[in-house]
Amino acid sequence: MKLLRKTLSVFLSFAISATMMCGSIVTEASAEEAVVSETGINMEMPVGDTVPQVIIELTDEQLQSVREQMKTPTYEHVTNFSSGQSYTYSSSYLYNTLSSAEKEFYAGMDSACRAVLSSTTDYTATVDFGGSYGEFYVAAEVPFSDITFERALNIEKIFKYSNPQYYFISNTVGSYSDEIVLLFGKSYNHDFSKYSERSAVQSALNTLVTEWMPDIEAANGDLAKETVINEKICAYLEYDYPALENDDLLDFDQSLASCVLRQTTVCAGYSMMTAYFC
Repeated sequence: MKLLRKTLSVFLSFAISATMMCGSIVTEASAEEAVVSETGINMEMPVGDTVPQVIIELTDEQLQSVREQMKTPTYEHVTNFSSGQSYTYSSSYLYNTLSSAEKEFYAGMDSACRAVLSSTTDYTATVDFGGSYGEFYVAAEVPFSDITFERALNIEKIFKYSNPQYYFISNTVGSYSDEIVLLFGKSYNHDFSKYSERSAVQSALNTLVTEWMPDIEAANGDLAKETVINEKICAYLEYDYPALENDDLLDFDQSLASCVLRQTTVCAGYSMMTAYFC
């Protein structure tokens, strides 16, 4: 059973990445799938899902309000984008397949998110979408050009799942013409616009890095290192069965934060945890 769990964990960890590479977004999945072991015994395994990307268009008034609220020192480092930005993280496979215009948009999101990651302040600009969506805190406004709006949304989705270190970004995306407004996640009693919330995640991640990296680096070769990572993740995490019946919890489980704050997640979390240490 332990071997099966490890094998399935590897499969699930890369399944989402493969989906993103194909440019599609999963919107529905059954709660369970039959998995046949080598002995031929049917075993039931839950299959989680990526929460659908929610796109909400901002009105002229909402965008103007957001921009006015962002005229503070807190937002200076996420609003000043320059041309020729480059993406510097090691997980660059997908980035390298993009056109120059797409790379600039991707790098713009990276620049804004890196600024948030290093910030020690709370972000205060908000936009209220009303209805069941309610109010969100704004992380950054990122422009794009020479690419279609649909392609920009797809790249934003790819960006989120390819960069687990940016766990604070919501699945809900604000949009306006040729701009994407990145919003802070706010599910399952967590609000990552607050520095205290981001600090708690980063502290837990730093502890894992300190504990795990000596064993990972001691492994001989990439496959051996990935095997060590997989073993540690399987020992550390439990599958979050209740999330399959709880939309708020399932939304929270789409990020690395669920892994380190609760040590339970769905396949998206397993994928992000694997990508983070690989």
